[in-house]
Amino acid sequence: MNKHVHFSIDDVGKSLRYLTRSRPTSMFDLRFFGTLKHWHETFGINVTLYCYAMLEDFLISEIPDCYGDELKKSNTWLSFGFHSKCSLPFVKETGYAAGFELCQQAFERLGVGKTNTLRLHSWLATKEQKDFLYANGIKTLLYPDNDNHPYQSDDTFSEAGLAHQRTHVWIEKLDAITNELLCIGKEKVIVFTHEWCFDENLDKIGRLFSIYKDNGYIFNEG
Repeated sequence: MNKHVHFSIDDVGKSLRYLTRSRPTSMFDLRFFGTLKHWHETFGINVTLYCYAMLEDFLISEIPDCYGDELKKSNTWLSFGFHSKCSLPFVKETGYAAGFELCQQAFERLGVGKTNTLRLHSWLATKEQKDFLYANGIKTLLYPDNDNHPYQSDDTFSEAGLAHQRTHVWIEKLDAITNELLCIGKEKVIVFTHEWCFDENLDKIGRLFSIYKDNGYIFNEG
């Protein structure tokens, strides 16, 4: 049996703003991106970054073209996806279509690896929003680890043409690191954290990757 981990980071925006403002020679000179590259080289991870279209003082469209080459060369392991227009929960966002398009245009221009699997900010979406996402090529939504949703035995359910996949491991909420809490043994494990608490969880994340690798898991985007 092939066992897979999907690893992603939500609320990505400040690192992209800092990259744009500071303009390092390489994007991997920044701790955030450099750490992800180190984990890719050490553990073979793939990572998906779920991005805000805008912060109060930054638009994702501001990312300069000079990082396009590095992003294109990294697109086999570093993928990007839409998270929300801004920090307002996606389900309450009336401007979600404009935010989605802003992200897609930036991703296209920079040649990044794009994903058709999203985790939306605060998880949920209306039927209208799901119809929009489906019409724009999204295939899967990553949903909460909550049995109120009609998950089947494979931890998925379908609605509005979209697969809904249970998220299993919320890293910063782990009180302990055990095989049971990491869902070791499942064929596919969905793992995530947030950009805002990335630095304080570096050691924990590295330990998780080591455990998954030792248990025969590979990391993939989808």
